[in-house]
Amino acid sequence: MKHVNRKLAALISVSILAGLLILLNFQIHALPSPQPVDVAVTSITDVDGMIIYFSGVNKTVGTNLTIDVTVERAIDTSGVTLLYVNVTLNRMNVATTENVTVANTAVVLLNGGSAQVSLPWNETLETLPTGSYDIFGLATIIAPDNVYDTDLTNNIRFAGRVYVVLRKEDLNGDGKVDIADLARVAEVYGMQGPPGWIPEDLMPDGVIDDFDMNMVARMLGWTFPPVSPPHPVSWILKFTTSMGNFTAEVFSDYIVYSTYEFNKTLRRLNFNVTSSVDAFCNASIPNGLMSGAFQLYLDDVLTPSIITWNATHHFVYFRSAELSHRVSIVSEFALPIVGDLNHNGMVDIFDAILLAGNFGKENDC
Repeated sequence: MKHVNRKLAALISVSILAGLLILLNFQIHALPSPQPVDVAVTSITDVDGMIIYFSGVNKTVGTNLTIDVTVERAIDTSGVTLLYVNVTLNRMNVATTENVTVANTAVVLLNGGSAQVSLPWNETLETLPTGSYDIFGLATIIAPDNVYDTDLTNNIRFAGRVYVVLRKEDLNGDGKVDIADLARVAEVYGMQGPPGWIPEDLMPDGVIDDFDMNMVARMLGWTFPPVSPPHPVSWILKFTTSMGNFTAEVFSDYIVYSTYEFNKTLRRLNFNVTSSVDAFCNASIPNGLMSGAFQLYLDDVLTPSIITWNATHHFVYFRSAELSHRVSIVSEFALPIVGDLNHNGMVDIFDAILLAGNFGKENDC
């Protein structure tokens, strides 16, 4: 009886051991082994030497720059159909080597597939000091978690160096506005392209001209941190009319935009100004362009101004708080054309009627 019990005990032990081995073997094979794949950042927007501007002084303004990052998955035999990858845009301060994640997003890669994502660089003056930065794209596998990357070195791709400045007039990004920045505008003076096509198109209006030179000239001597307000400069407004060519000069520490116009019918000169500090304008207007009594409107609101004149020009002076304004200077007469009896800017049937109605009359004086 004891012999039978020993046999039974041995059989039970063998059965238990076999069961454990089977279970253990099942568990080992039930866990899939890590799968080799290769993920790489293959391209990133070439921003080498690009300057990112913060407009204004002591303003918090986003840069609104978009960086395109392309990530690819090499063809593999892993059997993993979908690969979830995180694409990150980083920037590193060249001076301090501080590394910060700017933006990131997740993409799905098929076997041998690729994806391009646009990541924003919208930092502000409060978070991003002036200086030089290297930006780079980074790709990391986030799922499935049992997949590993065969080559981590190609997961990072540098795009180049970005110069961050507080004023866009600081064209070389050295923290000050000086003759070197003025020389950069002079080198491309007269060239044309789409608005803002190069950093020197400071206005931007698609042409490098005196307006861009003035943008630098008004800030000459500026350094970081800001220590001085803008200098007043002369903005030249040129008009070609049926009576000839005229030039109005606006001496101002405002920025005067090149989108100016003269309406001879309404006897009105329009231009736009903007400033981050309280500023003034003194508009010098040739008498041949506009004459008579003058009125000033800021954003279509009649505004007090000081009017002076000499034998050749009228001068309209005003001061206003920081902001952008549409300036309208309206005169009683403009471009006096021979025969324009009702001063509407043209000789027409109404002038003929007015003349006919007074035909034969004499002045009693």
